[in-house]
Amino acid sequence: RQARTEVLERAIRAITETGDVIPAVDRLVFFTLPLGYECATPKLGVVTRKPVEICGSELRPEAMAQGAVMAIEILLRRMTGKPHPLQGLTVAIEGLGNAGKNVANLMVLGGATIVAVSDSRGAVTRPEGFTRQELAAVIAHKNAGKRFDTLLASPLVRRLSQGQSSLLTYHPDPDTLKQAKADVLVLTAIPGSVRSDNAPELRVKVVCELTGAAVSVEAKGILKKRGIEVIPDNLGSSGGLLVSLSEMLQNS
Repeated sequence: RQARTEVLERAIRAITETGDVIPAVDRLVFFTLPLGYECATPKLGVVTRKPVEICGSELRPEAMAQGAVMAIEILLRRMTGKPHPLQGLTVAIEGLGNAGKNVANLMVLGGATIVAVSDSRGAVTRPEGFTRQELAAVIAHKNAGKRFDTLLASPLVRRLSQGQSSLLTYHPDPDTLKQAKADVLVLTAIPGSVRSDNAPELRVKVVCELTGAAVSVEAKGILKKRGIEVIPDNLGSSGGLLVSLSEMLQNS
């Protein structure tokens, strides 16, 4: 209400300050009524990420991850001929924010195994694959706003490794993730993550860009020569775009 009042007051000042004569009521209404309608009835169609209660989408939180996993699955089905290509797949994920966490969960549900994850403070690897309990502990650690440099000291991880040496390995350099052997590398963190200097080190079959320009142009050329497929960002992140379009259309 306060925002609407301020808009109307600014409109009235703009009209009255142009001269000494106070305009007629009908002229005031003519100029201010459209602004009033605009404030009172916001155009929900141009806003995405709305709560479900105000015409948002139930798929919104994991939309981008869903799109990426579907793109990976379709590509691998064509490459391998397997009807369920996620089963037995090994995956490394750079960045464990909203998209990265949802990709990890969806991959595991599809039968894949997460072997490495990273954030800005380091990488955590487990060549044999994270157990579901370990992955849940890693995601809970991130949900608590913490970084990987404190992961191994967290109560959850320490409890899981009680009576045995921890099978999770922490690496201070986040780029260590790109040296992990996996079938798929999902990039959800920063642009230019895979460059000409580190593209030769990748030990994967597929790279999925889930952030803009995560693979440089030069690196894409190197990966192509090495036979490594790249799912570009406009396709990898299409799930989020489609849900945004759906919100806009249903609210128009």
